Amino acid sequence: MLIRQIVLLSIACIALTSCAHRNQSDVYAQQAAARRQAEEAEKQAARESTARYVVSHKMQMSMEIQKAIEDSLRGKLKDPESARFKHYFVGETGVENVFSACGEVNAKNSYGGYVGSVPYSSEIHIESNNGKKSYYATATIADLKYVDIFFKFYPQCDGLFK
Repeated sequence: MLIRQIVLLSIACIALTSCAHRNQSDVYAQQAAARRQAEEAEKQAARESTARYVVSHKMQMSMEIQKAIEDSLRGKLKDPESARFKHYFVGETGVENVFSACGEVNAKNSYGGYVGSVPYSSEIHIESNNGKKSYYATATIADLKYVDIFFKFYPQCDGLFK
């Protein structure tokens, strides 16, 4: 009889332990699903925040805007005097006096050879002081190893380069 009680007690312990493990596994699975959902929401928010502007209207690029962009880009190059530019468009961003532009730049590297055309994105700010306009541009040049990431950050430029 004592053996029977020990066997029944052992079976009960095994059953309870098994249930506890199953419940704990369910909790872990639910926590993992919640973490994945939170991570996906965070990634979506990051994607939305990096696509800062949606270009609503493309317009012709003035010489002043081209100069502001080129000055900004030259500051990022090893041989600024060798730079060759292709400007594709400038567009309104929906933010007053802020415009977005895309194009390509090709310049010599430190070995003296041209690297090939590389996409760029630029943000142009136009300020008016006493009726005189001044242009300020910031520019980002794509790293050809990570050009797909560049287009995620600057979707207005995607599809322009072949």
